[in-house]
Amino acid sequence: MNEITGKSKMRNCCSILNRYFKVLLAILLLTLIVQLAMFKKSMFSSQEYSANLATFRDGHLIENPSQESPILQKWRLKLHGHYQERKPLDSIYFLKIHKTGSTTLQGIIMRYGDTRNLTFGLHYGLASLGYPKPFQKSFVRRFKDNTSRLDIICHHLRHSDEVFEVLKPKVKAVTLIRNPTYSFISAFKYYQAWSRRCFGTGNIDAFLSEPDRYTRAINYSRACQNKQLFDLGMQPNNSRNIVEVINKIHEIDRTFHLVMISEYFKESLILLKHLMNWSFHDIIYFSKNVQNKKTDQVDKTHPRAYKIIKELNSGDEFMYQYYNRTFWKIIDIFGRDKMDRELAEFNVLQDEMEAVCIEDEVEGRDKNVEPQYKAVYLTNRVNAYILTEEGKNNETCRQMLMYEVQYTNHLRKKMRETIM
Repeated sequence: MNEITGKSKMRNCCSILNRYFKVLLAILLLTLIVQLAMFKKSMFSSQEYSANLATFRDGHLIENPSQESPILQKWRLKLHGHYQERKPLDSIYFLKIHKTGSTTLQGIIMRYGDTRNLTFGLHYGLASLGYPKPFQKSFVRRFKDNTSRLDIICHHLRHSDEVFEVLKPKVKAVTLIRNPTYSFISAFKYYQAWSRRCFGTGNIDAFLSEPDRYTRAINYSRACQNKQLFDLGMQPNNSRNIVEVINKIHEIDRTFHLVMISEYFKESLILLKHLMNWSFHDIIYFSKNVQNKKTDQVDKTHPRAYKIIKELNSGDEFMYQYYNRTFWKIIDIFGRDKMDRELAEFNVLQDEMEAVCIEDEVEGRDKNVEPQYKAVYLTNRVNAYILTEEGKNNETCRQMLMYEVQYTNHLRKKMRETIM
């Protein structure tokens, strides 16, 4: 009898435990489903993309109609305020975002600082500052005078506000962004180790032909998409969350004085000239690091790939549309007629300098190109210039054509000799 009672109790106990584990399993499963649903809700899905983008373009997600963005307020004060600063400004932070045309703008800034013997934030031996880690003060090489604030930072880094702790207090912060589809394609072709790690191929033609195949297994926790937001300091997963992207845009508005647009590079330079009180001569340039093989009109030649690339980089796309619109609002404040007049004057100076400096534009591997005027990396894929005889004796010509690594080494040597 006792044996039967013991077995009965054991069965009851097992039954209770069984029910308990079933309830616990159900709770865990329900929790997982809810978390997955919340995660999916925060993501930019393919189905949501077009609707979200349309709403964004209408300004409902970002802009408060009753209040101008901080970046527009800065420009209105700059151009129409009571106090107009006329003296050229020497302190500038240029966040150099990858594959946006940033090497050309960096060359302008390095030439400006070099000519005026300004101080640069440079790495101990590299041409970047700790990338892809968020910027830290320790990334900057300090010479003998390690307490003074620096004038300029213009090398690749991943943005953090710590950058302002090494720069002078009244520094102007600028960056340059590009249509995300073509920035992505340019990065895909240029950084082939990244392309293979993220997508399993370094061949852009293969990717464009079968985009679904190469994006099927993408790891969203890695920096395989929204690379412009990544350079601006966002975590890869956050750059696919619409709320986080909006918050980041608000932060950029507060932090930066000018977000330049690669597709309107000359107009951007005119605005930079006025922001910094520089001259036309200060902003003349020759395009550098331009890839030989162009991939244009992807929307027409590979419409499926074009759609997938836009969806993949939807965070960058949102940001680009916002700042493209903001850019033209700044030009409206500046004056479109005034912009046209200054562009015409600038183009004349550009043509004059090209006639003085450039004998020919060639591939980087051309044997007639002097070493300091060709890219160190992927030399055969990007452009270079051959100087005229007059240009060889013209310091501005030499500075304009010197590539990033060589110019950085020159500045590092110059700072070491002058400061130490």
